[in-house]
Amino acid sequence: MPNSITLTAKEMTKTLFGEMIYCYWDCYDCNNNFEFLHKDGEIYSADGHDKKIFNRLLEVFPAIKRHMKGADLGDWTWYFLEGGGGSIIVRKEIAQKYEETSRAQYGKISPNFALAKKFFDDLPLPEKNHIGVMEINHTIINSMTAVKNGWIYLGNEFERYVLGEPKQENLLIFGVNPSTATPKNPDATMTKILKIISKTAELKNCGYIMMNLNPQRTPKPEELEENAHRTANNLDVLDFVIKNFDIKKIWCAWGTSIDKKNFLKFSLDQIKTKLSDYNWIHYGDLTKKGHPRHPLYTPLNAKFSKFSMDNYPK
Repeated sequence: MPNSITLTAKEMTKTLFGEMIYCYWDCYDCNNNFEFLHKDGEIYSADGHDKKIFNRLLEVFPAIKRHMKGADLGDWTWYFLEGGGGSIIVRKEIAQKYEETSRAQYGKISPNFALAKKFFDDLPLPEKNHIGVMEINHTIINSMTAVKNGWIYLGNEFERYVLGEPKQENLLIFGVNPSTATPKNPDATMTKILKIISKTAELKNCGYIMMNLNPQRTPKPEELEENAHRTANNLDVLDFVIKNFDIKKIWCAWGTSIDKKNFLKFSLDQIKTKLSDYNWIHYGDLTKKGHPRHPLYTPLNAKFSKFSMDNYPK
């Protein structure tokens, strides 16, 4: 086995595991060890005998929990090693080539970190962008101008930068971070947002474009991880949005979760500098600390009001 970096539970973050491309689970005899290949070539190990480590692994590497429940593995393909003793879990983008080459070389599926890394390196950029923090360049961003079936969308399993159905005039919405919504599959927040827009007379003919202070997907904002790459990506996508779409107003919809991480306020400050000439609004009453409320926690009969970004956030 190649040299590996042993992880503690604290070091096992969703961002790190979102960038893994391959896993060898050695459960032969009394072993319960995991070896992960990161897209940059580093190999990380985790001791599955440690209950704290294993429970954290179930949180940051959901393919294992899905497998245990018999559910679809999403972006992963699972192979049991012939003869027992372990499993290999491979990103779908490289699984077919890995399986074909492994069987041709060894006559069976066999652990091979170098082979997995080679096939990842050979992937075109759009396919690599399904793995970990997205690489966003002008080509990727400009592809959003080709609105498919009325939607714009840029995201993957771990991030979402923009989601919307733009029209001639648009409402730009800023939440704190995305959860699970994708085109035609709204989560609870997007469902509420669409209800509010549809019942507001001045917005009925507007399109909407949903962005966030932080693009990391998680239903728990307290789990957000600071990442300069994601922050820069988010600002690049915002530049594209305000250049290519007519923004009528900006809805502040991040709620009190902005207080959960200091870097969220830093992100908002950067966003504000790009949107200083726009009208900002909030829905319902402000919180005790003066934050605009999250849509989920406002009644449908509330109203929009102007929101002053002067001296906010404090």
